[in-house]
Amino acid sequence: MGSSKGFALIELLVVISIIGILCIACLIGTAAFVGNFWFTEGGILRKAQLQDESLVSVRDVRRNIFSYSVVIIENSDGERKTVNVGSNILFSYDLEETE
Repeated sequence: MGSSKGFALIELLVVISIIGILCIACLIGTAAFVGNFWFTEGGILRKAQLQDESLVSVRDVRRNIFSYSVVIIENSDGERKTVNVGSNILFSYDLEETE
């Protein structure tokens, strides 16, 4: 038999599946790169203490990738503040206090 020209069906399916996997990996990687997943509790506490020195601990963290993350911070009197946190991969934080 002579050599066939073009791709076999299996080869074509393998190439399409590899391209699909790479596209999905890029989308997930991009979401993690720009998402609000890049912060530490200690970093948030230090940033919040610049605005209010009475804050002593982070009580709860609800991380969101596509919207603001919610952090509950407690001060020395036991009062709790809810803060929306926007962050990026460079550990730059934007804090917005909510009511």
